[in-house]
Amino acid sequence: MCNRTIGGLLAVAAVIAVLFIWAVPGFAQQPGTRADVYRVTMKNVYAMGVKSDCSTDEGGYVLAWNNNGNLQSGGSLLDTDGFRVPLFLDLVTDVGWTRTYDVGRGLSGVFNGCFGETLAQPAPGNRGASGVLFIVFEKKKVSTVSFRWNFDCYESQSNKIRDTIQEQFIMTSDPITLAAAWTGQDSWTAHVAGTFELKHYLNAGGKSVNQSLTNGQGRYFEFDLVIEKLLR
Repeated sequence: MCNRTIGGLLAVAAVIAVLFIWAVPGFAQQPGTRADVYRVTMKNVYAMGVKSDCSTDEGGYVLAWNNNGNLQSGGSLLDTDGFRVPLFLDLVTDVGWTRTYDVGRGLSGVFNGCFGETLAQPAPGNRGASGVLFIVFEKKKVSTVSFRWNFDCYESQSNKIRDTIQEQFIMTSDPITLAAAWTGQDSWTAHVAGTFELKHYLNAGGKSVNQSLTNGQGRYFEFDLVIEKLLR
């Protein structure tokens, strides 16, 4: 579920078609050209969590667009100064990983540091690609937020159609209860505390293998989430 950029916006059609489909309520395949853009900051991590401090500018953040009341990021959006803001996130965990294809940081390690888009040059005919982040808000009996981040992807060229995901990591969360959900406000802050899972996806000889890296138990993440509208 990686993606390519077309005209500066994400081509999510290729994202949805490639892997197992993760249905996201309210998400269209592409954002409208007038979609509102927001700075998303993750900070104040406790024992484990995720931070957006990989960029040192103004404390670090990622950009996301408002897609039908949810937030979606692929690192292809531009800030007010006209600079592209890559989708890097800083994981603080004790979770180890191994992989088959190197995207620039070897074949094993621990999710403790900045991950996301790679600048590595894989083997001829292949490339590293940026991932995609979904932040989904729902309000039923209570307000909740859920996360999904596909990152450190490795793709190989498919027969003149699109790139095929060979390998990637996936971070997901259970629905996490909030005091009040974000509903498009220009400025909003919440404390996020809940169970997150890290998974490894591999296309092994045409067969998709999706494996939990925490034996299905997940890890307890705790951090602050800040959403601010980018005024253009």
